[in-house]
Formats: sequence, structure tokens, C-alpha cells
Amino acid sequence: MLIPLNAHACRASKVRISRQPGGQPTLIGGTMASSKDLGEVKEMIQSLYRYANIPVWDGEVNEEVAHVFGIMLLETQKCSSAFAWIPPPPGGRASIVWLVQKLGRGIFNSYKGRLSFTCARGVIYKWKTALDMASIGISTSGLPKWA
Repeated sequence: MLIPLNAHACRASKVRISRQPGGQPTLIGGTMASSKDLGEVKEMIQSLYRYANIPVWDGEVNEEVAHVFGIMLLETQKCSSAFAWIPPPPGGRASIVWLVQKLGRGIFNSYKGRLSFTCARGVIYKWKTALDMASIGISTSGLPKWA
């Protein structure tokens, strides 16, 4: 089952969704995330929260959340080398599909163990509000992009 991106996320990333005669959404100009991809990104976020011993995040994953989580991973590179190997996403903006391609299938959890506990907590506390706001559809367009 494919989950359409919300209209706000599509505007932010300049992606368009059209509706076919049968009502099925089709992504134009990108790759659509599956429900499995959404679940995998949510598990990565929850895993980071559990590792830092912070109450688990239970928001809804969308492209804005993926962008904020990508920034959180970039921030971990400033205080730990655990995720230093991750290349910047195309256009400097992490997406659901990009996160799953680079960190899916358990790769995130295997590297998370190398992350400093203090680093993880600091990054979460710094970006928790932005992640929560992105989850409810509030734009993160003013946030930095990967270099």
C-alpha cells in the first residue's frame, strides 16, 4: 500500500501529486514512500529516543519529519562519529525514501550503538520541538540543509 505525502510536504519539496481516474494518488517528480518506509523511519526515531532514555516519540511520519530527522543525524556528526559515514541527501534535504535507503534494514540500529549517550540526548532535546511540529504539519522550511 502506498501512502500519499501530505500537500504541505509536497509544496515544501516541490513535488506534485495527481489523482488518477480511479482516485489513486500518483507521485510526480519523486518516489512515493510506502507504509513500510514510514514505519521504518518511525522506528529509527523511536530507537534513537529509547537509546537516549527519553520517552518515545509517537508522532506521524511525513516528509517534514524526515527532513528534521535528517538534520538530527547531521547534528550527531558534530558530537560523535557514529553516523559520519552518511553522505548528504540530494538537494541537502533528507526524505523518507532516502532515510530508508541509507539507514533501513537495521543499519541505523547497528550504528546507533556507537553514538554517545550524551550526544543523542543533546540532539533530541535540541530538535524535539521541531520534530513534533513537523509531525503535525507545521513547516520546517527555515531549517538548515545538509552541507
